[in-house]
Order: sequence, then C-alpha cells, then structure tokens
Amino acid sequence: MSKEKVSIASVLVNIVLASFKLFVGFISMSSAIIAEGIHSGMDIVSSGISYVGIRASKKPVDKEHPYGHY
Repeated sequence: MSKEKVSIASVLVNIVLASFKLFVGFISMSSAIIAEGIHSGMDIVSSGISYVGIRASKKPVDKEHPYGHY
C-alpha cells in the first residue's frame, strides 16, 4: 500500500474513532470521554498534515529543488 493510501486510511480511521468517542461521551455525559474525542479530533489534523507533506514530497525536480522535494 502506498504512503498516500496509508495516510488517507489514517484520517478516515481517526474520523470514525473521534466520532464514536464523542458520541459515547455525550450519551454517557462523561467529560473524560468527550476530551478523548477532542484529542482524537486533533489526530485527524495531524494525519491531514502528514498527507499534505507526502503529496508535497512527490513533486518533481525543479530549478529551485535540483534533488526533488523529498
């Protein structure tokens, strides 16, 4: 599996996990589980940034980057 696909899968899994934690947290009225859901939401941001970095590193060689962007 390519790095891009793994990164996309990570974003999707984190979305499901954060949603589930937030749902359970609000149903059970548990501030700890809601906080964990928010924390998992930040993992979505982190995975998204990783995806953007992977895409940027695949750019071809240009005048300013003679060895590529990787």
